[in-house]
Amino acid sequence: MEKKKFTLSLVMIFIIGAMNSYTYFLRGEVFASMHTGNIIKACFDMASGKFSTLYKYFIPIIAFCAGIISHHFIIKSKHGVLISSLVIYSCYAAGVLIPYGALNFLSIAILSYGVGIQLQLVRRVNGVDLATTMCTGNMRSMCERIAKLMETKDRSHLLGILTYLAIITVFAIGVLVSAVLILNFV
Repeated sequence: MEKKKFTLSLVMIFIIGAMNSYTYFLRGEVFASMHTGNIIKACFDMASGKFSTLYKYFIPIIAFCAGIISHHFIIKSKHGVLISSLVIYSCYAAGVLIPYGALNFLSIAILSYGVGIQLQLVRRVNGVDLATTMCTGNMRSMCERIAKLMETKDRSHLLGILTYLAIITVFAIGVLVSAVLILNFV
């Protein structure tokens, strides 16, 4: 079961990496899951007096939060994991199928809602807490494990380090593959 969960987490983080390239390059330079980036960009726009653009950053943040809250209730149902999975992939399909242009904010909101649910769905793999939607926390946790390994020489930290490294690497590959495809073929 743990191997399947790890494989699922790798697939999920690859999709998220690809989705961030997709929304950045094709949907108005907004991220579907990198809400720290959206907050930074919103603050830059505020500092520049571009208040009319703020909605494009805050709508996905609100949708992401709604996804997290929704998951709390969905997972309590009899088939919570299945329902959550179906909602996630339905959101991803719907978000991509919305035509480009004036409805970019809606596309990103739907994608971000699915990302919120995904973040909650798989939270622990190979004995480590992780996020399948972002990398900062995973990098911090990996470095903590490296420090513990260096301090204690306890090789039990290796699986956690390798798990985080795989998650971070697959995210980066998802971003890179999607960016290359978009920049060269779209």
